Amino acid sequence: MIQVRRDAFVLLMVCATLVAACTTHGRLGVLPAVLDTEQGAEIVVIREWRFVGSGANVTISLDGVALYGIAVDEHVVLRVPPGDHIVTVSRRGPLLNDAATSVRTEPKRRYYYRLETSTWSGDISLLPVAPSAGEDLMTKTQRVE
Repeated sequence: MIQVRRDAFVLLMVCATLVAACTTHGRLGVLPAVLDTEQGAEIVVIREWRFVGSGANVTISLDGVALYGIAVDEHVVLRVPPGDHIVTVSRRGPLLNDAATSVRTEPKRRYYYRLETSTWSGDISLLPVAPSAGEDLMTKTQRVE
């Protein structure tokens, strides 16, 4: 009887963890207004295919507003007004961290960031990428609108 209860508890915890790790996919919020489209900048967040962490979507937020849920092999392009911005990537679930970076954007520039998932700890990082590498990664991933 005790073994059955423990097995049921373990199964329930596994199911709860899997459900908690799910995040909505696609656009979630209202994109920031860029009044002068000629002076706008772009922040690109790329999530390559990786086995580790591939089972859950992540949420991309800009300045505290959740904008997109993306899966592996996807990227988003955030059109922003020039100035200081904070990009945050987060996952739901126990013992999972958020990754954030501040970006000072200038008019007509594009900034590339790659989402990295740690093999050993499950941590995520948001790493800057050179423009040439960023453009290459964009061609290998699907854009989420």
